[in-house]
Amino acid sequence: MLWRMFARSGPAPESARQRGGAHLTGPLLALTLLFALLVPAPAHALTYFVDNASVNASPSGPGTKAQPYSTIGAALAAHPDSGAVFVVKAGVYRERVLINASGTGPKPIVLQADSGAAVVVDGADDFSRSEQWVLAGGNVWLAAGVNWPPVQVFADGARLAPSAQAAPDVEPGGWLYVAGSGLYVNLNGDSPALHQAAVGRRSGGFFVQGASHLRIEGFHVTRTESKGIELIGASHVVVSRNRVDQCGSGGIAAEGGLDLQVSGNVVSDNQHHGILFRDGVTGSVIDGNESFANFHLGESWATGIYLAGSPDNVIEGNRLHDNQDSGCEVQTGSNDCVLRRNVSWANGDHGFSHLYASGTISIGNVAWGNRHEAFSIQGNATGTKLYDCIGLDRALETYTYCMLVDSSSTAGFDADYNVMWNTAGGAAIRFGNSTYANAAAFQAATGIGPHTVQADPRFSNPANGDFHLLADSPAID
Repeated sequence: MLWRMFARSGPAPESARQRGGAHLTGPLLALTLLFALLVPAPAHALTYFVDNASVNASPSGPGTKAQPYSTIGAALAAHPDSGAVFVVKAGVYRERVLINASGTGPKPIVLQADSGAAVVVDGADDFSRSEQWVLAGGNVWLAAGVNWPPVQVFADGARLAPSAQAAPDVEPGGWLYVAGSGLYVNLNGDSPALHQAAVGRRSGGFFVQGASHLRIEGFHVTRTESKGIELIGASHVVVSRNRVDQCGSGGIAAEGGLDLQVSGNVVSDNQHHGILFRDGVTGSVIDGNESFANFHLGESWATGIYLAGSPDNVIEGNRLHDNQDSGCEVQTGSNDCVLRRNVSWANGDHGFSHLYASGTISIGNVAWGNRHEAFSIQGNATGTKLYDCIGLDRALETYTYCMLVDSSSTAGFDADYNVMWNTAGGAAIRFGNSTYANAAAFQAATGIGPHTVQADPRFSNPANGDFHLLADSPAID
């Protein structure tokens, strides 16, 4: 039941711990010792260090702690070996790391930030030195050293707005690149050097092309001109515990591929979808991530998680909020996916959107206070199943529902053991061309969901992202 969403695993049973500590005696002990002598010890992985803050760092390594590599790319190019582990020490690395080497099943190639270290892979160049800027006139400053057309420009850690004005008339908070001249910025008269100016330059942080058996862990990828971490035609790759933000396109993106896991990442403030699978990603997992505040300039389409043309995947245990569009969108051709125990709230469109994708199974998901439907099932999204879910509609827009199933998607639809709640008192459900004031009316008319209830789910503090259930919640049992 739904209460299991919030359960925590406890310690191992006492009997299991006792078995783990059992003692061997007599002939069995002798046999065990003989076996240990005959079986060779496992080979240790080769570990290489990257530390651009070290005075002994260089592109040629050899990658010891005393003589580390100065860049991640140089270390990987020198040792594209199965089982190699690259430990990156704290620092800002202004590089795009291309990965086209593969590990093997038991020996993946691992790129990891040093434990507890702040390792930043930055797509922008630093323009915080006073000599990089000259006053061009009025309040506008010029950086002639910018000889490429940037996608993003930053001051004080925030994006500036591209200007539609001519160079002398760039508005406050704006920027303009002019080929042959450089970058013009208006910060109300201050030199951008005083505001930690940075100018986008590199398209990505990590780019995996056709490689397999990799792990990318613990990095902060930021301010890239396109996607932060991108996988093209990759397989058996884990992207884990990274922070990816302020990218000019999506945060973590995969195109094609098999057996990918995007796990435990924090993805925010990107100018496209936070996490996206498209064009044939299959047999993969997106789990335990937080994806929020992703926003596309112009047309509204940035979601927390987005799937297109990517069937047979699992989306589980993610927190999706304050995105420009839906929290999670399962789009065209992403058939037979499973969504479990995700929470989606305060997004600009739906909590969960199923569109032109069939056979989706949704279990134990929560959608609260999104601008439109909690669960939207449209565009021939047939065979959708919705169990043990909570949908709350705050009626921020008229004619919105806790659950919407359009007339092209009713075939094969089923739902039960759900909690639906419309705080504004409007119709809770639309199914086909009919609307239903409450769950009971929907049950009576369709026979679907005999155990679904309409009631306040009684969350602890949903406005602040706390969706633990209070003791009197109707969602328990």
